[in-house]
Amino acid sequence: MTKLYRFMSLKRFKELVEKKELVLVKPSMWEDPYESYIYKALQDDIGRSKIKDLNFARLGKETYDDEFIQLFGDNYYGQCWTETNDSDAMWRIYSYENTTIRVEVMLEDLKELSNHGPKVIDGKVSYVSDMSLEKEVEKVFFKDHVNALNVYLTKRKEFEHENEHRIMIFNHLGSSSNILPLAISNVETFIKSVMLHPQAADELNEEMIKYCNKMNLNYIGKSKLYEVSF
Repeated sequence: MTKLYRFMSLKRFKELVEKKELVLVKPSMWEDPYESYIYKALQDDIGRSKIKDLNFARLGKETYDDEFIQLFGDNYYGQCWTETNDSDAMWRIYSYENTTIRVEVMLEDLKELSNHGPKVIDGKVSYVSDMSLEKEVEKVFFKDHVNALNVYLTKRKEFEHENEHRIMIFNHLGSSSNILPLAISNVETFIKSVMLHPQAADELNEEMIKYCNKMNLNYIGKSKLYEVSF
């Protein structure tokens, strides 16, 4: 069983609980400009030409057309999780003025959300020191198939502390919307634990105790990352 964690704002946490849904987004909305590196290269004349040459040299054929390019960018939705339970880097990156909430779920439960819609697929992000078309093409394009998921599973080494795991959905119907809600039937059992920022105010901690009790959630309190014990 694989535990995954997501750090989020208090507002986003309450939306997750009360709306009983995860919100996946198109990868084009992710902040890192190197995200979906191959897809972005396919949208550029120079990048597209280089990928054609690389594929022809490796596989003896061109492996895509305009429809294929659209498939990469417009039909996938994703959400980023982490395998890191509690770290200084994660609390600082997602500080929200010391009001961050960390939720814990099981990867297997995320996959079971497929029962309510399109299949949830997952993958662990790999971190590379050299992001190049040559290396990315080798991960995606093969003689008899294309591994589209790998387009979204590479980041630069500078982000390695995030220890990311991504869930993705391929929406074969396509959509103009940048978001894709994913329904959760029983949020009380789906969320295994709720943790609060280690430097959160005591008042917020008290508020979280009351809120999680009301919503039947397992609140384990503030992170003890900065507590000193003797």
